[in-house]
Amino acid sequence: MQHAGSAGTQTPLPDDVRTGLVAVCVAAIVSAVSGTGLLAYLSYRVITWKHRGYARINQYVALLLNLMLADVQQAIGFSISTQWLREDGIFALTPTCWAQGWILNAGDAGIALFTLALAVHLFADVVFDKRLPYAPFLFMIVFLWAFDYFISTIGVVIHPRDFYMRAGLWCWINEKYLMDRLWFHYIWLILAQATVVILYTLMFAILWRRVRSFFYSTPDTRMRAESAARSIVMYPIAYVACTLPAVIARLKIMAGGTVGYAELTVAGFLLASNGWIDVLLYTISRRTLIFGPAVTSEQVGGLDTFTIWNQPEILPGKMELFSPSRVSTAETELPRTTSDIEQQLAQIEAHAGPGKQSSSAASVVPAQEDGDSISPVIPASILSDDGRLKPCRTFAEFERTCPTLQKLEEE
Repeated sequence: MQHAGSAGTQTPLPDDVRTGLVAVCVAAIVSAVSGTGLLAYLSYRVITWKHRGYARINQYVALLLNLMLADVQQAIGFSISTQWLREDGIFALTPTCWAQGWILNAGDAGIALFTLALAVHLFADVVFDKRLPYAPFLFMIVFLWAFDYFISTIGVVIHPRDFYMRAGLWCWINEKYLMDRLWFHYIWLILAQATVVILYTLMFAILWRRVRSFFYSTPDTRMRAESAARSIVMYPIAYVACTLPAVIARLKIMAGGTVGYAELTVAGFLLASNGWIDVLLYTISRRTLIFGPAVTSEQVGGLDTFTIWNQPEILPGKMELFSPSRVSTAETELPRTTSDIEQQLAQIEAHAGPGKQSSSAASVVPAQEDGDSISPVIPASILSDDGRLKPCRTFAEFERTCPTLQKLEEE
């Protein structure tokens, strides 16, 4: 097995190096194209929102935009390796090598910082209902980019000639500056990995407990919380899977071990895949935020940005019912015609018998007319003080306490 040592020029490229570079370049190009596409789409939406009078960008959209920018930057850095394939060599002490090293370090650190920022921001929002005001949030974005470029540039100031050299399959921080690798790169990836895993694990446990204990008052919020709990499990898994192999390989070198080209190929491929995996992950789990209606508030809650999984279909003229496994009850009903309501009342009176008033009819809340249709009658016994439906904790309880609503659904 060949080892990825030495920081000097390597030419011609061995077969295993060429194979590894091809794999890394393919992943990088896919990430660059997909990341640029999502970045352009989000930028277009932000511009159109501005034209519609929404003065400030939503914080989750802003963080996602910056994460995509870091993903694209990293992908561009890995895509520079196509130059090594064309020239049949990785040439140290060249502007191309220096550019690749700097862009890769800034991209890796930028992804770590904004992945961490997204996790902290979502945790504070979902768990404590806390969001940063506009000015501190904007300062945070500027600070993260300034810090990212600082740790990627300070090494060049200290070692202007040979800070970025060949490092296996691509150019990066010279292997003789191991402590610089630690403080200008590794430590931030490790910190992001650990914090992301801890925060998302805590968030999952808290959300799952809240869903099971009826913490959320409306079905929509409960469903979003349940969907969020399922979605956030993927975030730390995806980020750690993409970055941990590279960290392990480089730390192994710091400890005096050797790393083969095959191991670096796997690590590089996963790192270069960070972009397209982020695009796939966020477009699936946050589809509402990306492709939904315009987000009119910069302070929209974190749960509102998640896609609801298994949302029940609402048929015309039907109320929304949830399956027995759902922890919710119907709260929204579509208008029904006056004749439908009159027919239902006649059936209730006929069932009660002559001279008697049905308890169901007596407890019915009068319908409210609105144009050509009126909303259906609702038993007052299942209404709370604010006029909303009381939640049924089980489907059996729904069948027992909501007979009139059940009849409406059957019709």
